[in-house]
Amino acid sequence: STQALAQLGEIEDPVDRRRMIDLGAAKQLIDILGILKDKTKGNLDTMEAGLLDKVLYDLRLCYVERVRNRPDKA
Repeated sequence: STQALAQLGEIEDPVDRRRMIDLGAAKQLIDILGILKDKTKGNLDTMEAGLLDKVLYDLRLCYVERVRNRPDKA
């Protein structure tokens, strides 16, 4: 989730200390977390499943907001 947040420009990249937005990379990371959720269904305790649900919800919401507010959007 930290990498997705960095790709969404929500936090600084830990390496170069810049905020960059790469929606393609962010979408890929969010999709991977969604796959992880599907693959671990029934194997996580309540806290783990809840955390994964919340993280995915927050990342998806942030992604949609970034896509809607793109400056190149026509």
